Amino acid sequence: MKRAPIVLILVTVLAAVLLAGCSSGGGWAARVDGATISERQLQDDLRAVRTNARYWAAVTQQQGSTGPATSVPAAFTARWLTNEIYNRIVAGSRVGRAAKVTPVDVQQAEAQLAQNTPGWSGFPASFRQRLARANALATKVEGAVTDSNLEPSQSELEAFFRRNAATICPSGRVVSHILVATEAEAQAIEEQLRTGGDFAAIAAARSTDTQSGAQGGSLGCLGAQQFVPEFQTAADALTPGQTSAPVKTQYGWHVIRVEAATYAALRSAVQGAYQQVVSTRFQRWVQGTVRRADVSVNPRYGTWRRAGGSYQVVPPQAPTPPNRPSPAPTGSTGGTGLPLTGGAGR
Repeated sequence: MKRAPIVLILVTVLAAVLLAGCSSGGGWAARVDGATISERQLQDDLRAVRTNARYWAAVTQQQGSTGPATSVPAAFTARWLTNEIYNRIVAGSRVGRAAKVTPVDVQQAEAQLAQNTPGWSGFPASFRQRLARANALATKVEGAVTDSNLEPSQSELEAFFRRNAATICPSGRVVSHILVATEAEAQAIEEQLRTGGDFAAIAAARSTDTQSGAQGGSLGCLGAQQFVPEFQTAADALTPGQTSAPVKTQYGWHVIRVEAATYAALRSAVQGAYQQVVSTRFQRWVQGTVRRADVSVNPRYGTWRRAGGSYQVVPPQAPTPPNRPSPAPTGSTGGTGLPLTGGAGR
């Protein structure tokens, strides 16, 4: 089962990024439980992402204009620094210190990041290794604090469904359909089913709703007021195991079937529900751990406080421009950006 990114997802990136390690030199960007995140590390990290053309193009596509090539927006910097602070707190926790990360764990984490992060191969190898190891560590911690298998077997998912069936599918019924353009086609399918035709196979071969057709016609758990009235009325009238006569809606003609809710019929929903339970449990642990941490942030980068339901670095506000603004001095970013200085060395 594919897992969602963990701990913190940057709104301007397409993969979870957890940074680890520290470069020496320069001032401090943040302090976490007595340990320092240096400005040099932050500058080096930001330079790595800002100079990766494919990666930054994805950021720009989501954010719009991100300013000159020599700077990084303050909001992005705050997000990145927040990520690093979270990483330090999780890694420094009792569970984080006890976690054992193997080379295989790192390889798996890097494969996931490579799949989800544009321009991944364009980052320096040492940078990629740090991100992958940090992500692998966070995965280990997540499994430990939630007491959950993050890659559950089918038997584990089936047991989870049995315990949570009423929440996953309150109606206890799953609805499927085959959609065609004409009544004659729907009647022919109805007859084919009456003589023993396989509903899922016919849906895959003939339904014009190709998305559900690829799932054997399944539309998932039957809920109240979920579909257009004609479809909803017909589906609600069916008991598990029954198939409707052709039903006309604005989309065409449907042959509808209702079955009892089972793990096999709701496999994708069960996986999603399992993942959500684990993620919610982990996020509660993370926020509790973060709340107890001693964190301070260099005012140049913002302030550390609870905002939007979680602790984060809130970037400094841009100064109010005067009535007649003067040109920005050479090297300035105009107030909110962070100029990039120094080399890229580690």
